Amino acid sequence: MVDCIRLIVFEMILLSSAYLLASLLSDKLRIPLTFIFSVVVLYQVVFLFQIFSIPITLISLNAAFILLAVLLFIVAKKQKVDLKTSLKLPGIDNKLIGPILIIAGIALLYKLYLFPTAGFDTVFRWEFLAKQIITETNFSFYPASDNFTKYFYTDSMPVLVHSTYLYAYLSSGSQNPLFTMLNVIFQLIAIGMIIFAIVHRDQDDANKAWIAVLFCMGSGVLVWGTAMNQETGYTALSIAAILYFALAEKISCKSIIILAIVSSLGGLAREYGLAFILFTGLVLIVRKVSMKQLMVFITVSFVLTAPWYIRTWYLTQNPFYNINLFSIFPLNDVQAKLMGILADNVKYNSMGTVSRIIYGAGDKFVLLLILLVLALAKARKRDLLIYLAVLMMSALWFISLFSTYMTDYSLRVLTPLCPLIIVLFFRQSHNEKFIKFLVPIAACLALYNAFIFPQNIEVLTRPGFSQSFKKFERRSQFQALFQWKKELTILTENPFIFSESQEYANINVVPVWDPRLKSLFLGDVDKPIHKLEECGINAIMLFKDSYFNVIYNKGIFLEMRNWEIILETDRWVLYGLPD
Repeated sequence: MVDCIRLIVFEMILLSSAYLLASLLSDKLRIPLTFIFSVVVLYQVVFLFQIFSIPITLISLNAAFILLAVLLFIVAKKQKVDLKTSLKLPGIDNKLIGPILIIAGIALLYKLYLFPTAGFDTVFRWEFLAKQIITETNFSFYPASDNFTKYFYTDSMPVLVHSTYLYAYLSSGSQNPLFTMLNVIFQLIAIGMIIFAIVHRDQDDANKAWIAVLFCMGSGVLVWGTAMNQETGYTALSIAAILYFALAEKISCKSIIILAIVSSLGGLAREYGLAFILFTGLVLIVRKVSMKQLMVFITVSFVLTAPWYIRTWYLTQNPFYNINLFSIFPLNDVQAKLMGILADNVKYNSMGTVSRIIYGAGDKFVLLLILLVLALAKARKRDLLIYLAVLMMSALWFISLFSTYMTDYSLRVLTPLCPLIIVLFFRQSHNEKFIKFLVPIAACLALYNAFIFPQNIEVLTRPGFSQSFKKFERRSQFQALFQWKKELTILTENPFIFSESQEYANINVVPVWDPRLKSLFLGDVDKPIHKLEECGINAIMLFKDSYFNVIYNKGIFLEMRNWEIILETDRWVLYGLPD
């Protein structure tokens, strides 16, 4: 209980400063803007603390938020800004929608309680980095390009999402992943409120606005992509807010600043989110805003997002490390080779890729596909930019296919399609009876999406379906290894063992892309065993079902199967180096 009270108190401090900023810039959508601004403010403070070598702690963060809140309050009072916000929502004629949204919301909350870290890579990426920052009170070790002792992967994503985990854990005083649920709830509520506002403004019809919210819950990719609490909920939220302010009848100077902040949310959530800033700039040009307004947008967007990529460029010589951008910037060549293996798998096993996508996640796009087809049937020139955004997101997803271990999992990148397609659908003129016909379909899908999370339709065919309604206990696949008392320095490409072995002093993990080992995988070494020994490596872990095993099909690694087996499970083999 104390943990929950702490979390609420400290979250309110952060939200207060964000609410004051939202109030200064807009008298509309203050609640969803408050959450968006809180995430951006949190990231900016964490980043600035790193730049100026200020320890990132609960006390230092909240001192900054309180100071910011006081300054914004003084400004608001001087400008005589009305800080009151009405939460009244228009009523709804359709009696089905309200109960469905409530039941689906409760069901999803329960599933979030059961599966608080549902994302495949949460434990070694988003959450793990947050825990490392708490331990170190900084992230000078990230991104890692030549030293992988504190962070395993060749990531350089901005720490926006990681900061939400960081603040939840610092605020609660506990690293219980249940406390990160609050961010998921805020994301879903904010997206729903913005979509409601867009449709209500365009159609002047509260019933259609409520139906649009139901369509959001009926869109499996939105529920899935947001509830896993990674970057995709924030990218969807960013696009939704961009649509609201960019499609307004009049774009004021304050709206320009808001557009810069909400588009930077996408650009700071993940590298591909920078495309949102370009898209917003294009919309402003088409809307023929003044040069002054355009320069304000460019300046604010640059100030909010560019410093991260400049820092990454300075540390790694690649602002988008480790993404190959037309071979302009240097890469970690071994890790790039691994990504090439994934790309080849997609290219040469296209039918298998398609079947995994359809079977693994096809149920998440049923409603959106129906709405998109109907929107295309009545496409209008005025919505050309929204269609362009749909193509942009589809292209970004397609590119991501060639660098992902799980092709169906990559579909989460398409989460922003939900606000785009729903807004597109309601901007066309459709038969009222047909819209009402879609309501029960969306209602069934909303319940299905909530109850099925985080699995997909495939789980319905399994005997253990009832297990998806039991509390998930993460069982380590490395327990046999962790019981080992011998000093081990293990070479592997698997990030899970790195994150799970942190509490075991006798186990160190070295990634295959450590620069010291580059010659073993990409060149020729006279005495390869000596090279491994120089790095302190005395064991190699080979995963039996890994795509990446082909990197061991050269040189010394061809002999590895004849080495002593230290440990073996049904998933991996640990080989000891020969004497």
